[in-house]
Amino acid sequence: VELYVSRDHTVDLRRWERLVDNIVAELTDMPHITAKHLPASEASRQMPYALITFDEANLGLTKAEIANLLQTGEPNIRFGETSNGILINPHTLQDGEEKIIAKRIKEIVQRKV
Repeated sequence: VELYVSRDHTVDLRRWERLVDNIVAELTDMPHITAKHLPASEASRQMPYALITFDEANLGLTKAEIANLLQTGEPNIRFGETSNGILINPHTLQDGEEKIIAKRIKEIVQRKV
């Protein structure tokens, strides 16, 4: 509890925002993918997320297939899910890991496009 109370939560939030921004920037120009920064809000989210949605018809891959490849690949990537996309939570990411996630998504999608 003392460690949590003593943390600078503003610094944490800025770092998480940066990690999410990096993921979104890496995926912005990918065809058939939409990457969006969902900001933290006091009402519903205590931290930002990267929402990545997929145009399954044009990708030739379903979200479920992409999710399976992310979870069973190397590195193993975990995330939340929406009806047509995934949510990346930056809370446990170390600096640089956001780029690994974006790179892995690109590898999966580019194999099919």
